[in-house]
Order: sequence, then structure tokens, then C-alpha cells
Amino acid sequence: MYQTGLNDEEKAAKEKAERKEEEKAREEKAAKAKAEEKEEEKARKEEERARRLEERNWKIEDDERKIAAKREEDDRKHKHETELRRINSNMAATERAGEHSTRFQLKFRDLREGEEILNYLTQFECIATTNNYSRSMWASTLLSRLTGECLNIIGTLADIQKMDYDHIKKKTTHLLWEVGGRILKSLCGDETGEPPGHNGHFI
Repeated sequence: MYQTGLNDEEKAAKEKAERKEEEKAREEKAAKAKAEEKEEEKARKEEERARRLEERNWKIEDDERKIAAKREEDDRKHKHETELRRINSNMAATERAGEHSTRFQLKFRDLREGEEILNYLTQFECIATTNNYSRSMWASTLLSRLTGECLNIIGTLADIQKMDYDHIKKKTTHLLWEVGGRILKSLCGDETGEPPGHNGHFI
């Protein structure tokens, strides 16, 4: 009986110890799970904090980009407006200068019958110079003012020669002179000098 009683006590103690071990294991497991849950929660909070920080930094950078873009756009707009004002100012100045130039320009006149060609050309060159005409325009301007025999002479020239003022001048002054009326001495005269008795006059 005594032996049986000891065995029962040992069995009960063993069961009790086992229960304690199981309880301890459960508690440790629960504590571990709680700790893991706490760590996970901490990790989630850190992740959320990092995400919010990243969003804030991104927003700051985005705001800075927008500010920089607006500043650049304002600068570009300012430069454009400044350039536009400069162009308008230059155009206005050019128009004023053109109006002034046009207002005070001397007018060319047609060659008159019986007028000495040399005198006319001298006056023509003076007016062209005073009006700041480009020399490349002298020939075409002169052709629009010539009449009579001079115009007939120019009609014998090649197109390229008609654009050369110096050639026109030499040709007309060389071939026109007074011989009792308006006559054409030669269409192929020597261009190296003046004909005998030449005085640049025609009737």
C-alpha cells in the first residue's frame, strides 16, 4: 500500500511538473508571439514613418521643382517681354528714322530735252549720295529717269551692263554730243576716251 501511495505521489508530482512545463511553454510561446507582434508593430510604425518621411521629402522636392519651374518661366517671360520691348523700340526708332529720311530726301527728276548729260549725272550722283542710296541701286534709279537718246543708248546694252552705273555713265557720255541735232554717233565707240569736240551736250 505504501509503495503504491508513493507511486501515486510521484505520478501526481510528475504530472504536475509536466503541467508546469506545458504552462511555462505556453507562457513563453505567448510571450514570444507577443514580442514578435510588438516587433512587427514597431516595424510597421517604422515603415509608416519612413513612408511619410519619403512622401514629405518628395512633396518638398516637388514644391521646389514647381517653384524653380515657375521662376524659370517668369525669367523666360521677362526676357521675352524685354526682347519684345527692345524690338518694338528699335522698330519704332527705325520707322521714325525712315519717316525722317523720307521726309527730307531729295527727289530725282527726269532728264530734260537738251540738257547736258554730264550736268545731269553730276546732280544725280549728288542726290543719290545725299539720300544714302546704295550704289547698287544707282543704275536702276538712273534708268527710270533717262529719256530720249540716252534711253535709246541704254537699250543697246546687255542686261548685265544695264545694272552697272559706271558703264552706263561712260556709254552715254561717250556717245552723245551735239552735231547739229540729236544723233547717235556710234553704238560701238571707243570707251577709252572722249570723241573730238565732245562737250556732253545733246539737243
